[in-house]
Amino acid sequence: MFDKLRECAPCSPSVAPITPDDVESLKQKLKQLNAQTASGTFVRVAQVMRARKTLELFASDHCPEVRAAVADNPVTSDGVRMTLANDKDSEVRYRVAENPRSPRKALSMLIEDKDPYVARRAKITYSRLAAQSKVALAILPPRAAF
Repeated sequence: MFDKLRECAPCSPSVAPITPDDVESLKQKLKQLNAQTASGTFVRVAQVMRARKTLELFASDHCPEVRAAVADNPVTSDGVRMTLANDKDSEVRYRVAENPRSPRKALSMLIEDKDPYVARRAKITYSRLAAQSKVALAILPPRAAF
């Protein structure tokens, strides 16, 4: 079909004219391409966005890749990450589970997730955070008695 569009019909009489079906097919393909490009653009915006209100809007986007990017964003609030921990898409929940910035409440909830990969990742992240907390407490100087 695209070969027909590349060649100019008046310049090449051997090319069949473009039919209404060809036009409709092209419209559908352009619509699909536009949808893919738009969600890809939103994923990138969600990755670099620093405005929490905008991230809250992206957290309810129809595209799971956009919601997953919001879960990864360091500026995303704990409340939004808690919401994303309940997402219907397991990839979004996985991204919350692997993020050390996620609230411990979200991680402990995800440890019980129905998806075993999400549950395992949440357990690993939770364990690492607990170990880091113990190390941090061990290296703090003792408080002076008052």
